[in-house]
Amino acid sequence: MGDKFLHLEALPSPYLTGMLDKFFDDTLIPMMQSTRGCPFTCTFCWEGGSYFTKTPRYPQERVEAELKYIADRVKTKDLQITDANFGMFPKDIDTAKSIREIQKKYNGYPETVLAATAKTGKERTIEIVKILGTTLPATAAVQSTDVEVLTNIKRKNVSQDVLVNFSKGIEKEGGQSEAEIILCIEGDTKDKHIKTVTDMLDANMKFIRLYQFMMLPGTQSTTKETREKWQYTTRYRVLPRCFGTYRFRENTFPIAEIEEICVAHKTMPYKDYQACRSFDLTVEIFNNDSILADLMNFLRLNNIKRSELILKIHELSLKHKTFSKFYDEFNKEEKDNLTDNPDALEDFAKEPGIIEQYIDGTYGTNELYKFRAIAVFHHIKELHEIAYEAAKHILNKNEMFNEKVQNYLEELFDFSILRKSDCLNTNIKRNKVFHYDFKKLWDNNFDMNPFDVHIPKGIDVSMSHSENQIGLIRTYETQYGTSLIGLGRILLRANMDRLYLTIH
Repeated sequence: MGDKFLHLEALPSPYLTGMLDKFFDDTLIPMMQSTRGCPFTCTFCWEGGSYFTKTPRYPQERVEAELKYIADRVKTKDLQITDANFGMFPKDIDTAKSIREIQKKYNGYPETVLAATAKTGKERTIEIVKILGTTLPATAAVQSTDVEVLTNIKRKNVSQDVLVNFSKGIEKEGGQSEAEIILCIEGDTKDKHIKTVTDMLDANMKFIRLYQFMMLPGTQSTTKETREKWQYTTRYRVLPRCFGTYRFRENTFPIAEIEEICVAHKTMPYKDYQACRSFDLTVEIFNNDSILADLMNFLRLNNIKRSELILKIHELSLKHKTFSKFYDEFNKEEKDNLTDNPDALEDFAKEPGIIEQYIDGTYGTNELYKFRAIAVFHHIKELHEIAYEAAKHILNKNEMFNEKVQNYLEELFDFSILRKSDCLNTNIKRNKVFHYDFKKLWDNNFDMNPFDVHIPKGIDVSMSHSENQIGLIRTYETQYGTSLIGLGRILLRANMDRLYLTIH
């Protein structure tokens, strides 16, 4: 064990030496690492090579000293841990305990710990969430649930039952479960991708991160042999948020990081890829961040799967007078941001004023987050109308829709809209009389029968932001801004349920 530590101990801490002090501002998120390397050999990942299979760890004393050093100086609300499998090792429990003690001392900092949690050993991840609660969104990086695809990418996942129990365990401890899926990896098809997504929906993953297949240099997926075997069709783009104007000595110049992604191969034609991306947009808008958790939990109590609701929502959204335009614009914008000529893209990024247009969102946005921001912040009522129409259709089909259910869904619709619309406006105070105890339902994450808390005479419910919420919203607005691009970044970083109005 001592040998494993030697080369890491020889590296001085960039925090404890003061080298990073100038970067503590109201925008940048501190990041740190406790363990290097990854024992897995995924073909698409740079750390899948044999060099990274050893997992040396920094001494725990240094990890804890860095945590305190950061907390003494940080101005933003979040912390990034860059370990490939946080929660895999016993010492990660000690790190979680240290973070919890720092939260007690430093007014709740960090509000969120951003980390890739362990791909196996889910019990330890649940134990960490017991310590940190909603601070740590716990991830399940499944990439695919198809056995053949997993074999192609040299990957083996835990079972679906384990993932279901993992999600339940995280939810029980007040955390948010997340799944990660990559579209168009080796052997993927439209049906396999949608099946993977619906598997994660039915494991009740509250956030499904849907990634494109990046051609990372040095990975097995990008070798000449693999490219020829799968007949990749690839395109180049400027990596979202990885551009700017930089100064070196006396020279100022624009810089844009260009990446290659796979948009088709021999088992997934481009039209299927686009169909999958459209479905991914539906999941991004209607599932992620538990935006419809209150409705979904009611359906779950009636044995209706989350995937059934999302599939119906997708069908309705493609025909909706407003949302159908999102899908057309989404696919067009994504196509426009891609090129088969990286040199031409590099020359374009160097043209006067172009980097500024990447910065303001004219070019190079993350399309999923942009169109989700449009839906959530500007079309929240129509979003709900589509979802509730889908729910009623399913309940009707199962002969479960009646006057009693209709009455509850109408009040739940109003309650949800009041909580979530214009949610970054900290001056809002709302009141309404309801005939269900929504405070009790909310306190229990809507995981109870609403008819048990029916109040025929009515009960007045008031909503507003708490002081802590107001501070959190102001920090995010300062950090990311309130442009459409900034709102998309808030959606990416924040647990949105923390920003919706609090029930009194």
